Amino acid sequence: MANFQEMAMFFAINNVEEHANYVHNERQTRNREYITDPFTLSDRLFIKNFRLTKDAVRYLIDLLRPHIISNTSSSAIDLNTKIFSTLNFLATGL
Repeated sequence: MANFQEMAMFFAINNVEEHANYVHNERQTRNREYITDPFTLSDRLFIKNFRLTKDAVRYLIDLLRPHIISNTSSSAIDLNTKIFSTLNFLATGL
């Protein structure tokens, strides 16, 4: 467990510069590209936004899938979006 925590801390610390560059570039871009699949983010930026590794989020999605009732309406929010929205809010408060 200590190795996982050390690795997560390493990515979080190294992410500061990349995140600053990403925010700077995003502000300069008029036509912002919206990311539809968070798994396409770099590992550092992914951890910055969700405070978990990609593998941990995949595991969490698989773990929660049987316990979340899916709505079949066309306006329903899919499970991945619910989990990513929740993790991002818990990680950033935004």
